[in-house]
Amino acid sequence: YRDPSRPLRIRDLIPAIPTASGLVEIMRQNVFTNSAAPQGTVAGIGGGELVTKAESNITWELVTVPVRTIAHYVPASRQILSDAPQLASLIDTELTYGLDLESDAQLLLGDGTGQNLTGLMVDADVTNVGELASGTATADIPAAMIDHIRSAVTACQGNEYYNMTGVVLNPTDWETLETAKATDGHYLMIQFPANGADQRIWRMPVIVTNAMPAGSFILGDWTLGAKLYEREDVSIRVSESHADLFVKNGVAVLAEERYCLGINRPKAFAKGAFTVAS
Repeated sequence: YRDPSRPLRIRDLIPAIPTASGLVEIMRQNVFTNSAAPQGTVAGIGGGELVTKAESNITWELVTVPVRTIAHYVPASRQILSDAPQLASLIDTELTYGLDLESDAQLLLGDGTGQNLTGLMVDADVTNVGELASGTATADIPAAMIDHIRSAVTACQGNEYYNMTGVVLNPTDWETLETAKATDGHYLMIQFPANGADQRIWRMPVIVTNAMPAGSFILGDWTLGAKLYEREDVSIRVSESHADLFVKNGVAVLAEERYCLGINRPKAFAKGAFTVAS
């Protein structure tokens, strides 16, 4: 179960759509020229009648995205699974957690080669706001990082996307932001909310993951910009037919899932770096 109100993983940010196919065709938006305007220029009642309406231009690209299988397994002894039944549940949980960690890596940094997904950080059409300004002093970097994240929000808003639903940060960068202090010693960001649980910056939820390299970030309208097409949800299977496990009284516990990422509006996202430009 994933609580949608508290995103913990990258896939918690992205709407999931079931698919029955191994290939998914998506419409990827290239250009949207909005020419919406009043009909006609003559004032008064009926002044716009029989006047040609404005024509907008939206170009789309049909992209085929293959469904990938993400899986792993562990060998286990039949005896210990029988003698310690709670271990079976623990193995299932850990295997599922491992899939979640790999999902973070694939959705962000999958390079599209072999059986890898093409991740958001790799997509060439995602807006890149670049590095921190050249000459930024070391002491000023935390404040500059905060400003840089805000500039990425503006970049998305410049492309007409206004609902920023999450920013993804490496744990080291999140620590830098949370512990940043002004010259008088007060924390720049932390206001100690009553529930003590909110991870937010510029009103956006913060998703912390080691899958995001230190010094980089991405944010955007995850609801509108991408879709996760799920062919098979996480499944756990047990077999003693793998290799020579049968004669060893062993079993293989396998966890797998099948899905693909469709980035239908890349300009709904903006990425950047916290390194100082040379």
